[in-house]
This record gives sequence, C-alpha cells and structure tokens, in this order.
Amino acid sequence: MSHAVSAFPGWYESLRAVPASGVHAVPAFVALRPPSVRPVEVDASGGYPAPSLGSPGEAAAPAEGERDVGRWGRWAGAADALVSYRYLGCRSVAIDATHATGRMHLRSDLRWSGGLLGTPLAIAMLDTAGISIDGVRFAALTHVTLHLHGSESDVRTVRVDGEVPRLATRAIFTECLIRDHDDPERVVAHGSADWISLGEVADGWTYLDPGPGRPDEPPMPPLSDAFSIVPDAAGTYRIPALHPGIGDQLLHHGPAMMALERQACDLAEELAPGEPLELQSFDVRLLRGGTVAPFVTRGRGAGRRDDVVWASAELLDGAGRVLSRLHTVHRRPRKAPTP
Repeated sequence: MSHAVSAFPGWYESLRAVPASGVHAVPAFVALRPPSVRPVEVDASGGYPAPSLGSPGEAAAPAEGERDVGRWGRWAGAADALVSYRYLGCRSVAIDATHATGRMHLRSDLRWSGGLLGTPLAIAMLDTAGISIDGVRFAALTHVTLHLHGSESDVRTVRVDGEVPRLATRAIFTECLIRDHDDPERVVAHGSADWISLGEVADGWTYLDPGPGRPDEPPMPPLSDAFSIVPDAAGTYRIPALHPGIGDQLLHHGPAMMALERQACDLAEELAPGEPLELQSFDVRLLRGGTVAPFVTRGRGAGRRDDVVWASAELLDGAGRVLSRLHTVHRRPRKAPTP
C-alpha cells in the first residue's frame, strides 16, 4: 500500500525531528514512472495472472467510490476491505522516491510465546515497501525474509525504515530496518522482500489510509481469526474460501503467511512444550497465486538443537498445488520476557 505524506501531517512532522540516521528527511514523493503505461508481458502459467491493463487511455472511468483495478492493480479495488493492513494498523509515509518510514503498535495479539509473530512484522515491512512501488509498478511478491535481533518483549511500537535499492524492468528489491519507535538506535529486525515486476501503473493512483487498526483490548482473539483461518482436526490450518477481506479472486499474502506461521508455531511448540520461544528467522517463498480454495497448511518438518528450534510448513490450494513455503527459527529467550 502506498501512502501520501498528507495522510498523517502530525506524525510526519514528528519524524522530521528524528536524527538523520535511518531517516531521509525529504518530504516528497518523486514519481519514477514515465506518463504512459507500458505493460510487461508475463507468462501467467507461473500462477500470477498478468494485470489486464488495456492500452493507455482505454480504461473506463471507475464508478464513484470504486478503485480502477485495471489501471492500478488487483488490490486497488479491495483496499477498503482487505484485512492485512487495516486490522494491524500499520501506516507509512513516503520520504522520497525510494525511501519510506512506517510504524505499527505491537498489540498483545501480535506476540507469541516469548517473542513476536513474524507475519505482522512482514506485513508492516511490505506496507512501507508498497508506498514506493504501488504507484509505479504492478508487482507480484515472491520472497519475504526477516531476521530478528533479540528480545522484543519491552518494545511497544516499531518504526519501519524502508528502501528500494533496485527497481529493475522485471524485478523489484526492497529492504527495511525495523526499530524500536521509542529508541530508534535499537534495531529490532531487518528484512527484505523481492517482487516480479508485471508492468507500469497508470497515473492517478492514490493511497487509501487503512486506519489505526484494532485497539489492544486483552484478551485478544488469535490474530489468525482475523484472516479467516480455522484449525482442522488433523492439526493443520485451513482458509475455507476467498472473500474481499483476504482477497476475493486471489489470496492475499497476509493470510497466506499467517496460516503458515500458525502451522510452524505448532511444530515448534511440539519440540519445546511449555518453553518460551522467540522468533529469530522468518523466510517465506511465494511460489504461485492462490485462486482455488480451500487453502490448507501442511507441516514439512521441524527439529531442535539445544535452545534453537526450526520448523517448515507449506500452503496448498484446493487442487493440491503448493502455493508458498515458510521456514522459521525460534530460540529460547536469552532473558525472561517481561510479563
């Protein structure tokens, strides 16, 4: 999701007072695209349908209150309903053409065992990346990775400093540092995301603010509930059907990652029953788009050595095809988490 600076004038002004390390204090979004649309032809057999753009100038004007999906992408028409950003309340502002900064409050339901869940951090990272690319390129996410640096039990809000180190014709590469918002010198995690570039976005794209997210009112329901993820009797997890909150035609990466992480956490917990665990590494490969429900997780393996536990899970569609795979590494906290 891409964010206009004007959406958060008060918060953006507060960012300008932050030391320059990690924040690029140029309050403008600089367009990277030429004025016309030149879609890249992509073979849809890989599972990511190429966007239907038509020729420049041919797209019909959207009805009042609707987003023009043909010109601005598959998720443009679902931004108001999509759970991934709206429920978490991750919000970003553009700094310049290739840098953006976001933040997200770490509610109680964004934590698991002795540490944080990876999916909310990944979604916040992708939100900050999106501000730099959503108005420029149609993009299909292929790889997400996060590395967490230690105990985050006392971190209440994170700041996400994102960068686009390369915007190529056929690929996009984004990176971020995730910091403690109250102590920016403290780096909580770093991550990256890789994308296939599917073509240039038409002029006129605007950001829709996802809002502040759900307030933290413990006891909170599991985060997976918001993504329509339900447990199966076999010990796996299922997303029964597509709908606008998770993607009405194509499963959004948010619920896909959350379902995978629930499975991986279960696998890790089996090897460390009753022990607190902190997430250290979160790595997702998105292999094809999910269009055929139901979507079901499957454990691929897990292991433990001393205080370190690894787990691997995959998500399959209703035709039995593997859509995505997650690999996680957890470890026992180096110090006890704050109650």
